[in-house]
Amino acid sequence: MKLKLLRIALTIFCFTRIALAQTPVVQTKFTADPAPMVYKDTVFLYTGHDDDQAFGFRMKDWLLYTSTDMVNWTDHGAVASVKDFKWANSEDGAWAANA
Repeated sequence: MKLKLLRIALTIFCFTRIALAQTPVVQTKFTADPAPMVYKDTVFLYTGHDDDQAFGFRMKDWLLYTSTDMVNWTDHGAVASVKDFKWANSEDGAWAANA
């Protein structure tokens, strides 16, 4: 009986740890290539934004998220797009923010 309870407790513990590790910052949009930067007490997280209907990828802009506690995040939306750069080929899409 003790062995069975120990197995149940270990299983619950393991699944709880996995669930906590699987909570992404961005949950409602497709993003890629996160580029975190810290200034004073704020983390700035820049990400490429993948079009919801893309086959493969189609990234036309970069998003910004900020946090002062690494738990609560503020979505600032698109802060730049390929249209902001005259030299960029808008058909190729956006690449990593800090590449």
